[in-house]
Amino acid sequence: MGLTKWLWFGGICGVALIIYFPSFLHLLHGETYTYWMDTQGHNSFWDLTTHWYDYEKVRLFAPGDRWLFKPLIFIIAGFEKSYFGLDYVWWRIFAFAMRIFAIFCFYRLVWKIRAGILAVAFTLLFAVSYIFLNTVLYE
Repeated sequence: MGLTKWLWFGGICGVALIIYFPSFLHLLHGETYTYWMDTQGHNSFWDLTTHWYDYEKVRLFAPGDRWLFKPLIFIIAGFEKSYFGLDYVWWRIFAFAMRIFAIFCFYRLVWKIRAGILAVAFTLLFAVSYIFLNTVLYE
C-alpha cells in the first residue's frame, strides 16, 4: 500500500479509537459477565477451551438457550481470560485490535474495488457504525 493509503488508514483508525475508547472502561455485561462469573477458578487456556467452549450447556448463572452453540466466541473469551486474567479492560483492547484488523481487511477490499475517497468513506462508515459497537463491548 502506498503512503497515501496508509495515511488514510491511520486517520480511520484514529477516528475509530476516539469512538471506541470510552467503551474500554465499561463494566462487563450480559453473557460476558456470566462467563466471567462461571469461570472463576479456571485460568488455563486448555481448561477454558475444553470445558467452556459450549458455554450454554454448562453455565450456572442465568442459564439461557441451551440450543445455542457459539464455540468461537467462547474460545476467544477463554484466550482473553487465560492471557489477561480478570482485567477485562485488556479484553476490550484485544477486541479493538481485532476490530482494527477487520477494518484493515475491509479497507483493502474496498480499495481494490474502487481506490480513492469513496473507499475511505465506506471504510470510515464501516469503522464507526453503531451496529458494530458490540464487537468491542461484547467481545
